[in-house]
Amino acid sequence: MSVFFGVYLGSSSSCIAVCKDGKIEVVANAGGERVTPAVVGFYETEVVTGCAAKQGIIRHGPSTVQNILRVAGSTTEIEESLVPAGLPCQPIIEKGQVVYSVQRGDKTVTVTAEKALAYLFAQLKGIALTHTSETSLPVVLSLPSWSSEKTCVVARKAAELAGFSVHKIISQPAASVMAYNLLDNNKETSYIVVLHGGGTTVTGSVLEVSGGLASLKETITTSAVAGDSLTNLIVKHLAKEFYMKYKGDPLENKRSRRKLYNAAENCKHVLSTMATSQVRL
Repeated sequence: MSVFFGVYLGSSSSCIAVCKDGKIEVVANAGGERVTPAVVGFYETEVVTGCAAKQGIIRHGPSTVQNILRVAGSTTEIEESLVPAGLPCQPIIEKGQVVYSVQRGDKTVTVTAEKALAYLFAQLKGIALTHTSETSLPVVLSLPSWSSEKTCVVARKAAELAGFSVHKIISQPAASVMAYNLLDNNKETSYIVVLHGGGTTVTGSVLEVSGGLASLKETITTSAVAGDSLTNLIVKHLAKEFYMKYKGDPLENKRSRRKLYNAAENCKHVLSTMATSQVRL
C-alpha cells in the first residue's frame, strides 16, 4: 500500500504524520518530539533547523529566522502586526518577495522566505524517509486559515524544493473537521467552531458542514494572546520564585533568561497533558 504524508506548518511549529497500511500516526523527530519548531539558523558553516535552531536564538539571533509563514505571503509591504517585536532578524520585501538578511560568519547573505521554509521541509523530509523506502513522498499540506493564496504558493514551492510531491493544500480548520470524522454526517447541516492556539496567534474559525462538504464561513485571528503569551507569564512566575529563593534575577543575563524561557516552554508542554509540572533550573 502507498505511503502518504500529512504536514502541518504554522508560524511557530510544524509536524508530520504518516498514513501507512490504513493507519495514521504523527511521528517524532530525532529528539523524540512530535512537534518541531519552525525556526532556521544560518550559521557560518551549517544550517540548523527545529529545536537546535530555537535553542541557539540568543547566541545566533541575527542568523536565526523565525515566524516565516506569517509573512511569507507579503508582496508589497509587511504589516507590523505580523512580526513579533524584538526579532533580531527582521523580514523585508525585495522584488516582490519576503527575504531575510542573515549574518553568516563575516558575511551577510540574503535568504528568501521560500528557501528558509524549504530547510524546514527538508528536516520533515528526513523524518518521512525513516518511515518509507519509496523515493516518492506524496504529501498533503495543512496551513493556518489566515494563509493567503500567495502564502500557499510559497509553501508549496518550498515543500517541492525539499523533495515532497504536494497533492493538496487544505486549511487547518478543515483538517480538524476531517480528523474528527465530522464530514460523515450527510443528513443535516451543522456548524463547527474550530479554535487553534498557536505560538504567536489564536485563530477562531466557523465551518459549515453539509452533504459531506466543509465550507469555511468565517475566521478571525488575534495576536493579542497566544502560546508565547502563556510562556512569558510562566517565565515571570518562575523568575519571581527564583528571586524569592536565591535573591537573584535570572532575567538580567541573556543566557539565564534563555534557560528560563526553555524551562517555561517545557513546563507548558507538560501542563498540556498533566495537572502539574516540576521545573528545575
